[in-house]
Amino acid sequence: MDKLKLQPEKFDLQKLVDENFKLLGSLHLKEVITVNKVEPQTFGFGDLNMVNLVLRNLILNGIKFTENGGSIELASRDGGNELIISVKDTGIGIKPEHQNRLFGVFQRIHSDKAYEGTGIGLAIVRKGIERMGGTVGVQSDGLTGSQFWIELPAAKYP
Repeated sequence: MDKLKLQPEKFDLQKLVDENFKLLGSLHLKEVITVNKVEPQTFGFGDLNMVNLVLRNLILNGIKFTENGGSIELASRDGGNELIISVKDTGIGIKPEHQNRLFGVFQRIHSDKAYEGTGIGLAIVRKGIERMGGTVGVQSDGLTGSQFWIELPAAKYP
């Protein structure tokens, strides 16, 4: 991923979210989840392919760890010079003592028998966001879901 040349450009977050949900919906992952999406006309600045990959990883994690009947909420806000995007789920949560290692390569909190995966999705998220000059984090009480957030430069032109 370090060698991949990034091509930052203005992007429409609502369009990216819609495209990701269309793709993920075609996979019939679960009959889950109520989804609340970002408001239209939210623009950021970053590599389109990387932002797509990051969003897809965060959404898939939310789906994976949320039971049927739960919800995932995607939200965004203008933080001045940055666009803040959050993906919040009503899933199993992440205990605070495990949160510091979530973004490491091959770091798994749960066994692969309980939840499929390789343990690289969140490492990709962190690396991709940092390469675009942003930051990433998580908030969870360990019981009632998780909220992942990313900050990217905001696009300040129409």
